Amino acid sequence: MGLTTDLKSSRYATTLIFFVNGLVLGIWATNIPAISKALSLTDGQLGAALSMFAAGTMLMIFLAGSVANKLGSRAAIVLGGILLSISLPLLVMSPSYEVFFAILLFFGICNSVIDISMNTHASIIEEQEGRPLMSWFHAAFSFGGMAGAGVVSLFDAYELSALFNLGFAAVLMLLTTLACAGPLRHLRPAQVTEAQKNKVTIRPSLTLLIVAMLTIMSLFTENSMINWSAKYLTDVASTSTGIAAFAFGGFSFAMAVGRLAGNPLILRHGRDCVLVCSGLLGVAGFALAVLAPAPLTAIAGFMLVGLGLSNMTPILYSKAAQACPQAPSLGLALNGTIGYLGFLVCPPIIGATSDHIGLHYSMLLPLVAMLVVSLVAWKGQLELRTAPKAVAG
Repeated sequence: MGLTTDLKSSRYATTLIFFVNGLVLGIWATNIPAISKALSLTDGQLGAALSMFAAGTMLMIFLAGSVANKLGSRAAIVLGGILLSISLPLLVMSPSYEVFFAILLFFGICNSVIDISMNTHASIIEEQEGRPLMSWFHAAFSFGGMAGAGVVSLFDAYELSALFNLGFAAVLMLLTTLACAGPLRHLRPAQVTEAQKNKVTIRPSLTLLIVAMLTIMSLFTENSMINWSAKYLTDVASTSTGIAAFAFGGFSFAMAVGRLAGNPLILRHGRDCVLVCSGLLGVAGFALAVLAPAPLTAIAGFMLVGLGLSNMTPILYSKAAQACPQAPSLGLALNGTIGYLGFLVCPPIIGATSDHIGLHYSMLLPLVAMLVVSLVAWKGQLELRTAPKAVAG
């Protein structure tokens, strides 16, 4: 009974960490327009700087996993939460573009520590409880993003500064981390057996490479929402920061709802059908935002995008694992490594395009990405016609 109670407490604490991490990133995302304006950045400069967040994450992704494995996921979560709380106010205190560039790299590194460790912790809890829980944890993250946008909207009504917003986020992240340090159990990933230590090399199949390409499209679109949705509202729809916050908030809410409904939909209609419909929802959402760039219609459009994206990446990760039946973890690793390029290249591409044709029409790029996902899934290119070969070393 004690073990069950401890595991339940750890699950609740992990859920809270996911929620607050989403809230903190929601506050950051909706303050991007204000920070950009304060530093007088062009969209191209902003895009180049924002790519540093993804670069920092990619630099730390393997090291952070090692930290979680050696220290235990609880210690890694606490370390990540403290580092993230330190980095948040620095983002708005940057005296120059060059410093902002470097701090965003540091911010990405800090966030990757808590991101990987909390997902590791969640996966161990899921394994020990013997039931699927990951969708719930990620739904909590999305609800946190919605709450963060709501916080910014509330603070904007009182004309509170971006420094206050990110300072509040930092204090909240720190207090939550310290409060959850006790309930979080000292968990480590399962020890690798001698048989599992044998090196396995996967020769990627065409199917896996196609899945990875579509994951790039999915993460490109998700990053366009995180970094550019609020700015789209301020620059294109000409609204205030408080109203613009609802762009990311609505997107996050739709993501959370879609994730909660994802498993039943997949069980009933199949992954390929849901993937096709997800892409079409994204296309419809961007079309609405571009064709009718008023605040209400743009927010509604971004909510459709959130519904479309909610189950897209999870489905593609499942397909990547299926494409490597001999070593699913290697399929996931390859898909994640390639797919994360979408996060890395999105900010500079959107930013540079916006400098030339405006942010309004730059949103056609993620529209095309969603259309590609839908068309490829509809054509049945993701069927596992051939399995990749595994070579034991």
